[in-house]
Amino acid sequence: MFRDSPNRRLEQPGMDLPGTTTCVAPAAQAQRPARSKVVNKWYIYLQEAKTQAEFAKRSYAAFRDAEQAGSVIEVFFHLHHFLVHATNIDRILDTKPGSERHAILNGHLDLAGVDLKPFRRLRNHLEHFDERLDRWVRDFEGHAFFDMNIITGARGFPEKAFLRALDGDTFKFHGESYDMNELYSAVVEIDRRLTTAYS
Repeated sequence: MFRDSPNRRLEQPGMDLPGTTTCVAPAAQAQRPARSKVVNKWYIYLQEAKTQAEFAKRSYAAFRDAEQAGSVIEVFFHLHHFLVHATNIDRILDTKPGSERHAILNGHLDLAGVDLKPFRRLRNHLEHFDERLDRWVRDFEGHAFFDMNIITGARGFPEKAFLRALDGDTFKFHGESYDMNELYSAVVEIDRRLTTAYS
């Protein structure tokens, strides 16, 4: 038996230990196949995508709660976690044609009609955050600098003055704008399709 946290146990494949219970991530409990069934490789990927979707939804709810409470640092803390988990979903499901994962997942999940382009842009920014910061510093000309500000309702706020900002439901990050409602709706839809894929 392997342990990856104090509250979660993972059985080694092929081991059946008397008196033990196999634990799985909460997001996947309802969809886990019966013990007698063989767990297919595609299921492992979809289970992790499902877990990331659950984490994303929880982070988004915490982000909205922090927004209501007026806690700026908590707003951006939970918002960042939502974006990380949301882009992790894309990293898992955006398979490269010809890859082993593409062959495994092919035909098991239909994402037709789900716009993943915003996730790809965000994913690129997050994966190369240090390079984006280098660019920001290089272009800095001594002007007023703001970061992690809620600028809802502000007018004439110079785009180059901030690194991250929230304007209503729009997250402004590295000079690009992302509609948080659209991103969240996409996560919810992907989560729904993941649930359907298990049935």
